[in-house]
Amino acid sequence: MNPSLESSRKFLVLICFLALCFFGVPISVPLLAPLDPLDLSMYESLKAPSSEHVFGTERLGRDLFSRILYGARISLKVPLTLVESVCLIGTLLGSTAGFLGYKTDSLIMRLSDITISFPSMNLSGHDSSHRSGWYA
Repeated sequence: MNPSLESSRKFLVLICFLALCFFGVPISVPLLAPLDPLDLSMYESLKAPSSEHVFGTERLGRDLFSRILYGARISLKVPLTLVESVCLIGTLLGSTAGFLGYKTDSLIMRLSDITISFPSMNLSGHDSSHRSGWYA
């Protein structure tokens, strides 16, 4: 067998395994999470890691492992939704520009240039100067 083909197969298997881990774990969170991430129990506040609480508990007694697993779902859902919407908008604008021709194409390109010229942090409204505390 060709050595480059063998290394390509190993690389493909590795990529498939990583994709399965990346997307499979957050999808199967209800099966993997041992406890409800929102279940409060002040009696189990700040417990150390154990067999019942793999990563321990926080000050309200919620299981940290379950909270991390459920947080991974949200952390994947938001960027994937953003990528889907950007692809849809880009496809619609590109198709429109290609179909209608030069003037529409020039207008869409100038609007795109204006949008890209602004730094993204200025548009996000990110200003933590009004916050206080450890979560700021």
